[in-house]
Amino acid sequence: MIAPHPRVVVGIPSGVTEVEKRAAKDAALSVSAREAYAIEEPMAAAIGAGLPINEPVGSMIVDIGGGTTEVAVISLGDNVVNHSIRIAGDEIDDAMVQYARRDHNLVIGERTAENAKIAAGSAYPLEEERRVILRGRDLLTGLPKAVEVSSVGVGMPSAAGPDDRRSGSILRRGDSAGAGRRHHGVRHHPCRRRGAAPGARPAAAIRAPDARLSGR
Repeated sequence: MIAPHPRVVVGIPSGVTEVEKRAAKDAALSVSAREAYAIEEPMAAAIGAGLPINEPVGSMIVDIGGGTTEVAVISLGDNVVNHSIRIAGDEIDDAMVQYARRDHNLVIGERTAENAKIAAGSAYPLEEERRVILRGRDLLTGLPKAVEVSSVGVGMPSAAGPDDRRSGSILRRGDSAGAGRRHHGVRHHPCRRRGAAPGARPAAAIRAPDARLSGR
């Protein structure tokens, strides 16, 4: 039986060096790929979301992976500006675990934290709260325990405004952990040089993560 030799497209973070890009291609070729191509993750996410990447308008994409979050504005088939932040799905899962332990004396696993994040998490203010049940082990008694928490309680955005008490403060934790690292991998390409229409409003898309909130 002849082994297949597929063509492979490898997603890479924006701002990587040519050496890192070449290493990704070599890794794909080393596992019997016939051809290997590298594409930046924001571009791949924008294509998957159906954004008009070749139009003279700005399309914004936020790609939340497992270890990095890629934010980019794409126009005329290329990145106009992009940021790579090393705060992503894994950090949110860990923050959820620490929140349950600190505020509810509850020990939960990564899978439970991830499920709660998917059920109650949102990248934009919610019109009404979402509620989710965390199931784990009580730190004091060692017995099984279930706690109901809300999207506001775990620090997700709410339409009620920023003055709400958010005991989990997951978003604040991510902000402080990412301070000083927000401009990693920044690359600027002025839109006007690419013929983008002045004053064009950018289309926005937030790619829904995969089974691990895009856990790469």
